[in-house]
Amino acid sequence: MSRSLPVFAVAVAALMPTATPAFAQDGTAGALARQVQQLQSQVAVLDAQVRALTAPSELRASTTAPAPDYALLDRSNPWHVGQTFPLLGVAPQGSVSSSTSAGGALLVDTSATTGAGAILYTSAGADATGRLMNLRVDNAAFAPAALHVDYAGVGNPVEVVSTSANPASVALNVTSAATGATALGAKAPTTGKGVVKITHTGVTGDANGSALSLLLTGAGSAAQGIFLDAPDTTTGPLLNLRNGGVPQVTVSATGVLYASGGLATGDSEPATTIAGQISRRLALRDRTGKVLGWLPVYTDIK
Repeated sequence: MSRSLPVFAVAVAALMPTATPAFAQDGTAGALARQVQQLQSQVAVLDAQVRALTAPSELRASTTAPAPDYALLDRSNPWHVGQTFPLLGVAPQGSVSSSTSAGGALLVDTSATTGAGAILYTSAGADATGRLMNLRVDNAAFAPAALHVDYAGVGNPVEVVSTSANPASVALNVTSAATGATALGAKAPTTGKGVVKITHTGVTGDANGSALSLLLTGAGSAAQGIFLDAPDTTTGPLLNLRNGGVPQVTVSATGVLYASGGLATGDSEPATTIAGQISRRLALRDRTGKVLGWLPVYTDIK
């Protein structure tokens, strides 16, 4: 605004009633020059008056300080001015576009720069009472996602890096109150990677650690610890546990169980007399599924 004030002042001066210019009476160049000087003086006076009226008092520390710049609506403002707001809110009263590239009540387009789009930073400590960022949907009929990321780059769409040493701090915490919905879903058409991969990076002192920990709570619960289903049928192993790259326990697509270290039981007891007939037989197979022999199952043994 301040850079266009002289033009505004000229327009005001042009509306002011004046006497017939001197150069119109005698037609001399000197009279014309004097008339121009008079107009310039009037413009300077009006310009100073307008600046004094529009500039905030805190920005007019001295009469010699340059007039501040102001943001203009519907104009390109290549400069930037830092501002401090006790509260900044956006409350649209009309229709807002749902476009993910040109809509929204608040749009930050960084296409013309290589810097970050939005930064939320705080150095507050234990006295902080509010979250750094909060998304809240307060209507049960709201259908779109509260947070959605469309990503076509070569990095990670979402990253969570926690440097907290608090053992109660979880890098990513997902809580759901829905009893008929999945709390955390993952879906991908991977061919050589797992849809979900958990990597434990511990080296020493991690005997009680695990790559995956499952906990079933709730009195009277009948929930299954691990459930796997292949509705369209898979030909790959239903279970494949390796150690050092060597399969130790596998379950084939047809349900054949293989354990490289053998099968152990904790309820064995001594038996010396076979009292019954063989009623069943169990097949012993190698890791390829080939039957090596049979184990007899008796109706009674003592």
